[in-house]
Amino acid sequence: MASPGSIGPSRGRGHRRTISTDIVEKARLEVFVAEDSSLDIEEFLNNRPRPTHLSVINPHDLLHPVPALSSLAQRQHLYFDEDVPVFIALQIFGINDDSVYKSYSSRLAVSLEVTAVENQTQRRPDGSRPPDGPILLYQKTIQDKDGEKILWRDGDTRLAIWKITVPLGHPKARPSNPRVVFSASATLKLLNQNTRLPANEYLSGRQALNVNILESFGAETPEKLPYLSALRVSRVIPTQPAPKESFSPLGYSSKKTFPIVPGLNFKLRGNKTPRKANTENLFAHLTLEVTPQLGCNFEIRDVILECGGVSIASMEASEKMFPTLLQVMDEITFLFRIPNKSSPSQPPNLLKQIVVKLKGQAMVSDVCKPLISTHWETNIDFSSRHDSLSASTHGNPPSLRLGGRPLSSQSNVTTSLVEPSGLTITFTAMSLNVHPGDIFSWRVFVMNKSSRARRLALLVPPKRRKGEGKILPSIPHNMTEPVVEDAALFSSYKSQHLEAVELIPLVNDVRIGPLAPNACHTAELRFIALATGVLTIEGVRVVDLMTNDITECRELPTVVCT
Repeated sequence: MASPGSIGPSRGRGHRRTISTDIVEKARLEVFVAEDSSLDIEEFLNNRPRPTHLSVINPHDLLHPVPALSSLAQRQHLYFDEDVPVFIALQIFGINDDSVYKSYSSRLAVSLEVTAVENQTQRRPDGSRPPDGPILLYQKTIQDKDGEKILWRDGDTRLAIWKITVPLGHPKARPSNPRVVFSASATLKLLNQNTRLPANEYLSGRQALNVNILESFGAETPEKLPYLSALRVSRVIPTQPAPKESFSPLGYSSKKTFPIVPGLNFKLRGNKTPRKANTENLFAHLTLEVTPQLGCNFEIRDVILECGGVSIASMEASEKMFPTLLQVMDEITFLFRIPNKSSPSQPPNLLKQIVVKLKGQAMVSDVCKPLISTHWETNIDFSSRHDSLSASTHGNPPSLRLGGRPLSSQSNVTTSLVEPSGLTITFTAMSLNVHPGDIFSWRVFVMNKSSRARRLALLVPPKRRKGEGKILPSIPHNMTEPVVEDAALFSSYKSQHLEAVELIPLVNDVRIGPLAPNACHTAELRFIALATGVLTIEGVRVVDLMTNDITECRELPTVVCT
């Protein structure tokens, strides 16, 4: 009789493997974020090249968890506020009967969790404390009937693919070097006791398994019968029945990590008309900037503001305005009129809750065009003096100068107006009392009245000195060159009159645009005064960056420095 130790460990002896246990051990789950934004996954599966390793029966020998999708190109990085399509693929081997597969697929529950984490390999430059843990962006449990499900079969390999659109949003915390983690897991719900078990719940004969259940008998001779020592059998009486689990998790889960960057920057400002006006109107200026991290052009499809449940379109919105294409580092400003209802008995509420909704598309490549949908909620206090423009100190705000009418010459604020080829440009001096050494600014308001978008540059050329630009007559070649002593040349140079510099522009190159048709933009020119008296600037040069046309603005405010 064989000794008890002659038989190896009895793995699988006395244990009947079922389809449920086989699915739990052999099923494979994977998350895919395809590079092609309009990918038809069913067409991709039917037209894909067939690798040779698909014929391998043992799943552990496969090179990829889901070989049918191993050649699918995936995204390199994602963007905040992006609506990214995510594919969750579940691969199951060895179920040939469609009714059995349908019975078990109805018991599957797939869950997806999307979190934002901070890369711990880099320290924060400001020394601030990193977030305590991952920031949850999205979480969903997908049932068999949820989502866009695609079934695909290749022999004894069955593939179920769910397509889900995940809104990444924008976390309130700002992690350094953030990354997005897609974690997918699946569970197989157990049947209720009242539910009838399928007739073929147990594995059928002559079907390949991923483990060898007769491996423990490999060391035995054919003459010996299977033997199990009585010493290995012990009776265990449980004190109470063990609770039955309601589900069985799959032994394989998927986790994918992608770097994520912000593609757009927003700036929202509020202005109101002066109190001397008959009606007090509120205006919101939304400035949109394309960040360098986007790395491609951005197409704006729609921009809407909501205030008090009312949707507000921009004042320059038209059918030809959208879509608008922006390049990297471009800025564009939209002007909105905010409703301000008031009654004699109740003063108007100047604290407005604003919701910014923007839809656009990043043109990464011909096939990769991520959709970015922003939903940003914020408050604007129009009662603040910083956000509003007062008529006594700043003159009329830009929202009232859309018609392009210049201010009166008797006003304390001096402005001038030029209209080069459909552009209305207004210069307003923001400071009344200027002293030597003070820094003052001019506000430049630009209105595009043409039918095309504009990209402009404002330049302040240096002041020309007296005698500059004169051309001296040339000396004939046959004339002997005069000899001048160094002392006489130095004395002549010292006796020359040098003009003092009166104004120095601190910002000599201001870029504006792209400025959509019927859109406006506000910029600022800053100067420093170095002399007393009436100081002037010869002109401001306006350069159209698209056509290279140059226009000189000569009528500018006069600065009195005391």
